[in-house]
Amino acid sequence: MKPYDAVLEFVADCDSAPRPFVRKEIARLIDEFYRLPDNGAGGKLHVVLDDGNWERECVTWCRGKASEASDSAAVRMADVLLELTDDQLREWIGTGYCGHCCADYGDEHTGTVLGAIVDGRCPECGSWPSGSDALQKHYQAARPETK
Repeated sequence: MKPYDAVLEFVADCDSAPRPFVRKEIARLIDEFYRLPDNGAGGKLHVVLDDGNWERECVTWCRGKASEASDSAAVRMADVLLELTDDQLREWIGTGYCGHCCADYGDEHTGTVLGAIVDGRCPECGSWPSGSDALQKHYQAARPETK
């Protein structure tokens, strides 16, 4: 398949994906996105997909860069991600990155909840992940020594 045809197929797949999204469908679309030419490291969405910067403003910034570069696949993938709630973005995209010390746990940890590593905190700096107020309260209620 020619690269342009693969991009068109991906865009159509994003458009026809069932809503509301479930985690498995988002994972499938992300996997398909990575398989497109020049997207092995996340392409124009590298900051979000590879580095785990799940925050909505990061997705929006990457979408703008993709739009400037006329990267229709990255624009569409960003649009899909922007349909998710902040909790979904954090849980499904941002689990391998610390927004405080910038520790990146690498591809082998994608999909791993930080809470499974060290009481929900970054194993590098000990901080709670960005946007994790509910997670922090959960751990503090269950284990008062984690305050």
